Amino acid sequence: MSKRETYEQALERLRSETMTDTVLFKLTKTNPSIFESKVGGTPYIPRDRELPNDGDGNQLRFLAQIDCESLKTLPDFPHRGLLQFFISESDILGLDEDDGFKVFYYEEADKTVTEQECKAKIKPLNEPDERYMPVEGEYGMEFKPEKMSMTMVDYRYNDLARSKLEDEVDEDLFDEIFYNYDEDDDECECDDDGYCEHRSGGYPYFTQYDPRDEESEHTVLLFQLDSDYGGGEERVMWGDSGICNFFIRPGDLKNRDFTNVLYNWDCC
Repeated sequence: MSKRETYEQALERLRSETMTDTVLFKLTKTNPSIFESKVGGTPYIPRDRELPNDGDGNQLRFLAQIDCESLKTLPDFPHRGLLQFFISESDILGLDEDDGFKVFYYEEADKTVTEQECKAKIKPLNEPDERYMPVEGEYGMEFKPEKMSMTMVDYRYNDLARSKLEDEVDEDLFDEIFYNYDEDDDECECDDDGYCEHRSGGYPYFTQYDPRDEESEHTVLLFQLDSDYGGGEERVMWGDSGICNFFIRPGDLKNRDFTNVLYNWDCC
């Protein structure tokens, strides 16, 4: 058996050992209510709550919400209620800004709240030439549970691969394969069924690099929204075909504490 064949066998074991649950979703042209999963549009807002402001006093904008029953295949994720994501309508969409984003969780929604009540709490968007929000329109979400192994762009991959494979292949061969892998393997492209890299759980994708480092405790991919376009329609666009991610610490997720979430987006 050649060294490369030995490496491929070891790499397959690594893929197997890092396999975990994920839930993909695709955008649908439906008319979701304020109590359903959606990207864009009008979110559920409790009767006794207002939308939060960013550090400059501007109202945060609704990005997406998930009916957590759709996440029941993901251990430690909430399996009931609504999980919501809001970001700033600035030119950098809240990235590295004070209070530039928020994540809310409601274990139970008040079904007596109306969409009209929620809409009345939302301030008008800026003029078209000043708008930066990545979502154009409102979409429902169709979910698909899957399993996936760690992607090469995950910050943990390099060290993990070396620790698992150092006894299988020599350093030169590892570097040759690792640093010259086919980048098509990690491209974020929508498949023929309309599933892009929109997901909760599993492992992230990036167009640039993982913002986390070896000391990061935010190891759980809470939510990821990819750029989504084609067929003459631009549904989601992060800068130049980018992607966004929200990460959380495992303990915070178990405790339903969404006050310490890491938010990132990048583009080509």
